[in-house]
Amino acid sequence: MQALLWPTDGKGGSYETVAIPDHHLEAARELAGHPGGAESPRTTERMMELYLDGTEPDERSLVAAIRRATIAGAVHAGHVR
Repeated sequence: MQALLWPTDGKGGSYETVAIPDHHLEAARELAGHPGGAESPRTTERMMELYLDGTEPDERSLVAAIRRATIAGAVHAGHVR
């Protein structure tokens, strides 16, 4: 599996194709089977379980879930002042 890596500088017009880091392979394989990848039913259910249990997700999980949902077009990030 390959990953697309955009540099942090510039306007996002160029990217590199790199191997997916080992620590992300399991998640990548799981998401590869879902249309849009990002809206994994497992991920959505897990975040809902945390919410209903009153448990705050760790920052990494929360950021990953927001990113996946944004990429899938399920949510839209906005700028709030």
